[in-house]
Amino acid sequence: MISNLIHDYGYKIARLLHWICAVYFIILLFSMPIMLDFASNSSQRAEATLYHQKFGGWFILFLLLRSLWLYIMDKRPVQTHYRHKYQLVLARLNHLTLYFLMIAMPLTGLALVLADGKPLELFGVLWWGGSDTPFSEDLAYYAKEAHLWAIDLIYFVFGLHILGVLVHFFEENDAGELAQPAESDTTLDMPPKALK
Repeated sequence: MISNLIHDYGYKIARLLHWICAVYFIILLFSMPIMLDFASNSSQRAEATLYHQKFGGWFILFLLLRSLWLYIMDKRPVQTHYRHKYQLVLARLNHLTLYFLMIAMPLTGLALVLADGKPLELFGVLWWGGSDTPFSEDLAYYAKEAHLWAIDLIYFVFGLHILGVLVHFFEENDAGELAQPAESDTTLDMPPKALK
């Protein structure tokens, strides 16, 4: 099995998938205000929505690939750069919340598209051609509300995530790199620093 140490391909692939997800995620966040600026029934809104769907599809695909890769690797790198236990707890809580919202966003968006009778195109394939009438106006309404709530929350949680990164980088003189094991140690079974 490919080890997940900082200089090995396992870790590099995980980081690559992380940044691919981050790029798609940022594009989706910034595309929302642009899309909402267009009139609801305009051709510009329809085209912007279509691109939003496409980016959302690729985002969830790479998010699933990243999650699957971490599962295949079996172990994540040992986090040794936290000075206090509460920092580790807050970081894990932030990541769990971020993952939940990143999954909730595309699912609620998919429910909105299907319930509203809009066409669905992902990965260059037209999965659903749409219909003249909404499948369920109530479901479309609640899916839209949930989608917008998820977006509002994810702005806040993502902001906290960036703040945590900046704290490590500037205040703790830590760019987030993982501690490396001794040369004779080729496993991940190494104890982290003592947390206060």
